[in-house]
Amino acid sequence: KRSSGHLVEYDYAFDVGEETQLDTVSLSYGASHPMLKGGTIVSCMLESIYAYGSIHAREGAVVDPSEKLRKRNILRHLPAVDFTAGVQNMFIPKSSVSYLDDGNTRSIPEMDGGRLMIRVLGGLDESMLNNNVSSSHIVKEGIKVVADFGVTTFASKNESNLNEFPE
Repeated sequence: KRSSGHLVEYDYAFDVGEETQLDTVSLSYGASHPMLKGGTIVSCMLESIYAYGSIHAREGAVVDPSEKLRKRNILRHLPAVDFTAGVQNMFIPKSSVSYLDDGNTRSIPEMDGGRLMIRVLGGLDESMLNNNVSSSHIVKEGIKVVADFGVTTFASKNESNLNEFPE
């Protein structure tokens, strides 16, 4: 039996207001493929990035520093969380030089109207829920991650080298 003198009670809270937003972020990825004699570069714009919600310790959270760490004990230390983040518009700029080249085929990607929303829920009961969460989304023990992603238009133009025309 554990001695209650070794237990440490902890508490924390982190809140992000609904007005938190970034206007635009540009992401670029590039790589060379020397064995394939090709390369890749893709640039993507993310517009209207938002985040809101809260993360806090569950009520009565305690830890026993002398206790051996085990994976099955992690659920006791997961936070109570209701946090949402997302991007309202993602696209590959028409002026970018985005391409994927494997040395034989060159693909030029086009994307417009992308969106992404990620919501993390866990450790909540009915009294902690805000108005836009139904009781079917309650996660008391673990953490649930819900993601929604969509793209209005995605296309790829392909150009291939033909060294000989087949007869």
